[in-house]
Amino acid sequence: MRQSDNDKGTFEQLGESIGGLAGRMAGQATDMTMNVVGSIFGAAVDTLGQWWSSPAAEQAGRSFGEEQDRSCRQHFDRTTGSTGTRSYDSIRPLYQFGHVARQNPDYRGRGFREVEPELERAWTEAQTTRYGPWPEVRSYVGFGYDPSEGIPV
Repeated sequence: MRQSDNDKGTFEQLGESIGGLAGRMAGQATDMTMNVVGSIFGAAVDTLGQWWSSPAAEQAGRSFGEEQDRSCRQHFDRTTGSTGTRSYDSIRPLYQFGHVARQNPDYRGRGFREVEPELERAWTEAQTTRYGPWPEVRSYVGFGYDPSEGIPV
């Protein structure tokens, strides 16, 4: 059953807006990905500030390209791979969230461990239900934020 806009939370509505815009600009596959990522960004807007709903954040989301995807997939395969119950495609939005966070001007010159408490505050119950609790997702977000930091799984 499809929810009406009145039944959806702020995060879902914002996620659909970001996802829809990105999808119209880059195609249907990107639309689905940005919808998922957009739901994470929605939580960030409410907790971390308006930059997350700005055109700069949208541009940061679109900058997650083939090179970043390949690097994140390799990280996933090394750390989770066939031993996990989830696919890379289901984890990709976590890497993208970290990637976008890295481009937030408020985080310039700051490592993941320094900004992690802020990102963790944005991790809502809905995100926990969908992706898992922060301790289980932090390594993916951290790698997306800075692949050189080596956040342990």
